[in-house]
Amino acid sequence: MPVTIIKDTATPELKEMIRKVDPPRPLLSVLGRKLEGVLRKHFAEKEALPPKRAGWPKQHFWEQVRNATTFTGATDTEAVVTVADPRFAMRVHGGDIYPKEKRALAIPQDPRAAGIYPSAHLIPGVFKVKGTNRLVIKENGALVTLWRLYSHVTMPKDTTSLPTDEKINSELIKTADDFLMRKGIA
Repeated sequence: MPVTIIKDTATPELKEMIRKVDPPRPLLSVLGRKLEGVLRKHFAEKEALPPKRAGWPKQHFWEQVRNATTFTGATDTEAVVTVADPRFAMRVHGGDIYPKEKRALAIPQDPRAAGIYPSAHLIPGVFKVKGTNRLVIKENGALVTLWRLYSHVTMPKDTTSLPTDEKINSELIKTADDFLMRKGIA
């Protein structure tokens, strides 16, 4: 199911540039494609950062978000860029996550468990310690926690999930200015 994040970041200067073009759809198409590029570049930069937890494998979330970002069209009033990954909205807005099919969320506590569902049975010897929320394995006589089970988790808002409005607007104003120059509109 697609998630819609409506964000009008157009400054008065950019809106004035758009008003100079009749019909505005060609300019809005160019601006939409530019915004797609700005977002995809931002997501690629986030993907290039090291994992937040040293020693843990990357899950390539930002690469998946980048690949799900596309310019989907323009009208005479707006350009639409879609990020077709529902997990992205959770990063932008934050919120509570509840299990959909199971009784609990399994949150990895060890790099070996990253990206693996306990129900997949890919790690032999996993068992739940009675009276706790831990799924463990026995290793060299000690219990090693692979996952903790939670009824829900709260994800904080990630303020760096989108480029800053200033970054977006500077890129779009430059692109609109170039478009107007090519068309001979001052």
